[in-house]
Amino acid sequence: VPDMIAPSDLDKKLVENLVSDEQNTAWHIVKSYKGADDDGFNLFDTMITQIENAYPNEKILKHNDTMLTVSVEEAAAHTLTTRSAGSAFYEVNFTFKTYNVMEKYIWNVNIETEEIIPISDGARKMMNIVDFYD
Repeated sequence: VPDMIAPSDLDKKLVENLVSDEQNTAWHIVKSYKGADDDGFNLFDTMITQIENAYPNEKILKHNDTMLTVSVEEAAAHTLTTRSAGSAFYEVNFTFKTYNVMEKYIWNVNIETEEIIPISDGARKMMNIVDFYD
């Protein structure tokens, strides 16, 4: 798609609040996820495409009010269903914020097994697109 924002421009927009190797690993697992078949578009590219498609008449990612933020924390025990806290699970948050909306995409990620569990509806939707439509 010729009008997509260039990767270097996107890197300038993306604020990664990551300090540890584990946090970087968890974010890398999420953004590079290509579905069960490990083929096609990755999750990060899919999210960026969906954001751009939601604003067809604007270059939303170049808009001054637009922010993309990634943060990763150890997953809290109450967010883990049937899994033990303190293991290799991290909560990955990707936030898209612009002048009229803020969307949060949240996953739990096991950095040892690379299992990704969507927590928010938006995260689930993006994974479904990667899994079934690319």
